Amino acid sequence: MHDDIKLYFQEQFSRNFRDSIYDYYESVDGGHGRIEIRRYCTTSDIDWLQGRENWKNLNTICMVDRERQFDEKTEKKQAITLAA
Repeated sequence: MHDDIKLYFQEQFSRNFRDSIYDYYESVDGGHGRIEIRRYCTTSDIDWLQGRENWKNLNTICMVDRERQFDEKTEKKQAITLAA
């Protein structure tokens, strides 16, 4: 399920979410010689998600994409969350 959700968000980001209903927020923070960018994306459009019936009251999936830039390096991480 985690891999399906991650793939869903990766595809949606690559297509600028043009076929989806979603909420998006981006924050940029700097300090201690680094810049951190966080992109938050949520959607309740989960009818496609197999196994959702096993999660009581599941109605939203979320992804946080974090990018840190420091010392001419870039570090990226993603986190997936399910919400009821």
